[in-house]
Amino acid sequence: MFMDRIERPVARQYRSGLGYRQFQVKAYIEHIIAEDGIAPSYSMISNALDIEKGNVCRIVSDLERRGCLSRVGAGRVRRIRLPNQ
Repeated sequence: MFMDRIERPVARQYRSGLGYRQFQVKAYIEHIIAEDGIAPSYSMISNALDIEKGNVCRIVSDLERRGCLSRVGAGRVRRIRLPNQ
C-alpha cells in the first residue's frame, strides 16, 4: 500500500521544507504519475490520503506556489504536472 511506503522517508520530508501533508500529496502525485503516466484527480488524492477535497486543493495550490508542481489548463479542467514533465 502506498501509505506504508510514504511513512519511511520522514527525514527527506524535513529536508524538503514541506509540511507533512504537503509531502504526502506531492509523493502520492509522483507515485501515480510514475505508475499510470497521468496525474491523479483531487478525488483520488483525497480518498487515498484521507484528506478533505477542499484541503487537497489548498495543498496543491501551496505546492504550486513553492514550484513543486504546476497546474495547466483553465477553469475546472486543470491538470497537475511535475516540473520535469
